[in-house]
Amino acid sequence: MSDLTLNVTETERGRLRLFGVDADHPEAHALIAALDDRRPEDAAKLVQAALGTPDTGGDWLFVVRMADLGELGLDGYLAQGHEVPRDELDAARPALSAATGTVLVVDTRAFTARPVTLAPAPFLTPLAEVQTDVSLPALPAHDPAPATTPGGSQTRFAQGPEDGLKTAPRGYLIPGLVLAAILIFALFAFGGG
Repeated sequence: MSDLTLNVTETERGRLRLFGVDADHPEAHALIAALDDRRPEDAAKLVQAALGTPDTGGDWLFVVRMADLGELGLDGYLAQGHEVPRDELDAARPALSAATGTVLVVDTRAFTARPVTLAPAPFLTPLAEVQTDVSLPALPAHDPAPATTPGGSQTRFAQGPEDGLKTAPRGYLIPGLVLAAILIFALFAFGGG
């Protein structure tokens, strides 16, 4: 076992958890195929089962085949692809060096700012946990205190409909885009200019 934390807090940001994948296991094979093929509905169910969590976002999971990395290596991939600082990589070097085959990289954003406890499936072996270079502070657990501007006034940030934040009605986007496309086509087709 590694030092990987299986508890994700709602304020956690910029953390990557790495799992070794037994790609020969049928469920692992199905998970990898769904993530590779970008089949979100299949991947979501398989990821939830693999990590033991509800509502996990498959867009924040990455399948890495060590053989595909070549000389870049896993630490190079993490540094360049996920902006993991050198000191984080140095601390995780034993686990990163031991990684073989296929690795599943799970970004904190997969848990949509909700606290969860991971319960990895038997075909996932926890390897390491690294922090990316997040320049923004962690998200507040509850309603934030009003922000103070340089002039001394305070501003409270709207966070949703309960704060008066207006959202566009759902269901109008696609028909609106279709109508716009028809109008543009009509202008070009009938010399509207």
